[in-house]
Amino acid sequence: PSGLGVLYFLGCTFPVILMWNDKMFYDSRFASEDDTYHRTLEILILGSVATAVLHIRPVNYMADGENSIAMFGFCLGLTLASILHQLRYLELFLWVDGGPEAKQSGLRDAIGRSSSTVWFVAAMIASALAYYGSSDSHDDDHRILAGDSDTVFRQTINSTDLPILLCLIGSFSQMIYMFVMILFCFPNDGSHKKNTVPMNIDFVIHRTGEWTMLMLGESILSLLIVDIERGINYSLTFYSGIISAILLQYMHFRSQPHHADGHAMRQSRESGVAFSFLMQVYSASLIAVGGSYKMLLYEFTYEGEYDSGDGKRLLTPSYGPPLGRSLAGGPPSGFSEEDRQQRVANIFCISLALVWFSSDLMTISHKGISSNWDRCHCDKDSQFSKIGAFVIFLRICLLVFIATLSQYVSDPTPIAIIGLVGNMAQVILREMSTAIFPNGNVHDTNDGEKHSEESDEDDDKWPNTTQARTAHIIGN
Repeated sequence: PSGLGVLYFLGCTFPVILMWNDKMFYDSRFASEDDTYHRTLEILILGSVATAVLHIRPVNYMADGENSIAMFGFCLGLTLASILHQLRYLELFLWVDGGPEAKQSGLRDAIGRSSSTVWFVAAMIASALAYYGSSDSHDDDHRILAGDSDTVFRQTINSTDLPILLCLIGSFSQMIYMFVMILFCFPNDGSHKKNTVPMNIDFVIHRTGEWTMLMLGESILSLLIVDIERGINYSLTFYSGIISAILLQYMHFRSQPHHADGHAMRQSRESGVAFSFLMQVYSASLIAVGGSYKMLLYEFTYEGEYDSGDGKRLLTPSYGPPLGRSLAGGPPSGFSEEDRQQRVANIFCISLALVWFSSDLMTISHKGISSNWDRCHCDKDSQFSKIGAFVIFLRICLLVFIATLSQYVSDPTPIAIIGLVGNMAQVILREMSTAIFPNGNVHDTNDGEKHSEESDEDDDKWPNTTQARTAHIIGN
């Protein structure tokens, strides 16, 4: 985990999130015909995304664009998926079976999708020139697995990292385009529905929940793929990670609305944009938490290591003879044991703090700042609740504590255990907040569902309350 590693983590994570969001936002508004053409198109899109994900390799491979095809394969998959998504929107403009708003949506989204496609194409060209323009024999996989003691990969960013930087810019440019369109181009009077097809927010809630489960499942998988070792410290770290993932799953679905009326996208444009951005930060943080748990467990896979002084690290596993190559089949990392553990602890603590912080901000976005501020006051005298203020203070202290924990503790087992205790404390404090802060009087309606007075108020909310329409695509 270095500055170079952070760049490649962000450059791989946000484009993949963009691919997921593209499909989610499309499926929440449009339905294609169930024919051979559209099935084939769907397979090609999914295959392109799979190609990109397949080539997400360790930084040592992706950063070595002259010898490894990983970077080119990743950029190629992103480019193909992005172009195919654009074709889907162009198809809307040409053959949609719906009103003029569907055609306008298709054309506008196809043009807007170019904001990321051009960057992905540039990244693909740059990576292709680096790989196919090199005179090397491209045998890096064999060379690294053989444990070349003279190969120590760099840890700093330079011009050869241009492709991953372009991928990151491409994902951010699409995000910025969408936010600018919603915040500055959509009118406040609801007339935006004349030239766009509203999303099915209930569908978005469901797919967002699926995405979150995938991120949490990645955390569990990261723990399971590490070799099992004997010892109490390994077991404590492993089960701390498992229970923490369960608690994070509980906190997420406990704090997020399950119906469109309570979602940020239904409240206002600003709230919807804030939620969309925070959800991406939240997702990336969950991935980092899962990866850091895996790195914490890796500390127990080997009982010791010896630096021979010639750039080659001799690792002594708890079983079998010493291995004359580096961990996970890669070249030497260049980090001492103390430095490595400190870096892992930094990533774990910062990512876990970001998970908590972004989760809290998403909860605020669903109700708005003013509504949440009103909840902090007592019903009788409208005075600020002292108990509530104390709970908020404890949550802030807990957030600051976990964010700075790596400055005091870097050993894997204590870090994992304290992280588990922190997640437990988060659950307790959130339950206390739910009990202390009122959420409006809940009552039954004619449809048999529960609603609060807050959701019944006809205030200046963004008029995005019409039922979502599904525009069908004529088979071609």
